[in-house]
This record gives sequence, structure tokens and C-alpha cells, in this order.
Amino acid sequence: MNSSTTEHTELMRWKKQAGPHKWESFALLAGTSTGYLNQLVYGFRRASAEKAMRISQATKNWSDPEPVAKEALVFAPIRTKKTLTKQHYKYFTA
Repeated sequence: MNSSTTEHTELMRWKKQAGPHKWESFALLAGTSTGYLNQLVYGFRRASAEKAMRISQATKNWSDPEPVAKEALVFAPIRTKKTLTKQHYKYFTA
């Protein structure tokens, strides 16, 4: 992930298209929290194969937006300190 560009993950795409009203329901269906999902969305962690499968299955409960493939979660790029924006770094180090 390049610090000058924001790489949009599949889960980020799904979150933006779904909107906040689906995000909490989605977390419950996936058996996780919105906080954990946000860590995946912004590249602070990757999902295990088992979690990725549950998250992918949960995205299939709606006809729109298009579901997220489990591979997109397992092999998603991870941020490093070099790729954190000042805003992210301030938020996660407070």
C-alpha cells in the first residue's frame, strides 16, 4: 500500500455501498464486531481463513452491494507505520 494513495479494499467498497444501517447487522451476521470489521477495512489486520469465510457469507445476505470474496479478506494489504496518515496515527496511538 502506497502512502500517497488510498487502496480501497473489497470490504471498504462493501461498507461504503451498504451504508451504516447495514454495517451493524452485517457484523452480527458475521459473528464479529464493527470495530474488528473497521480494522479489516482500514488495513490494520487481516482476517483468518475462518473469519474471512464467515464475513464473506454474511455479505451474501443482501442483494446489494455485491458480496466480498473471502480471498479478498485473507490477502488484503496491511498498513504499516509508513502508510498511516497523520490522522490515523494520532487516532491509534492516543
